[in-house]
Amino acid sequence: MSGNAGWLGVSFLVLAVGCGGFKESVYDVELNAEDASAIPYSCEDGEAGRGPPQPMEMRQQWTFRADDMRSTRIEVPSVHFDFLDGIFGQGGLDYGRHDEPIVFPGTSSAGGPFQFVDITTRTLPADALARYVLRYYVDNDSLEDDAIHGFVDVREERIPGGGTCTYVMRFTGRRVK
Repeated sequence: MSGNAGWLGVSFLVLAVGCGGFKESVYDVELNAEDASAIPYSCEDGEAGRGPPQPMEMRQQWTFRADDMRSTRIEVPSVHFDFLDGIFGQGGLDYGRHDEPIVFPGTSSAGGPFQFVDITTRTLPADALARYVLRYYVDNDSLEDDAIHGFVDVREERIPGGGTCTYVMRFTGRRVK
């Protein structure tokens, strides 16, 4: 085999192996029961405590996928977060319908930790706005691990001049596919 043919063969092998990798994983996920019964929150003004019970299924199935460019996304059941009444004067935040998964974009599949984020803005009374950042944070090195752990958090910010509060719910999961 000539030198060029050898390099060509090695280059093809490296290219073929490099094109593989993570494509899809499915996890059975359990939300932390203590967090769901009274969700922990903290605010930039120093206020902290536990908020209202969260009306979500404690056991869920999440699907992680990567495309050819190694961008990831997460598919989860519909999401609803309830917030403390009186912080910004509204009740909750809903994502999706109960009969189809919601898809959030994420970070690269090259290595963790992984984040999947959505930003939503809602109009409030008196021409104010509330911005919500919903984040799924998977604190693993790979989306192919046998088990995952992390948290789901929602940052709630009032614009203009309001404060910011963050609600956090931990989770664990076991790979099923």
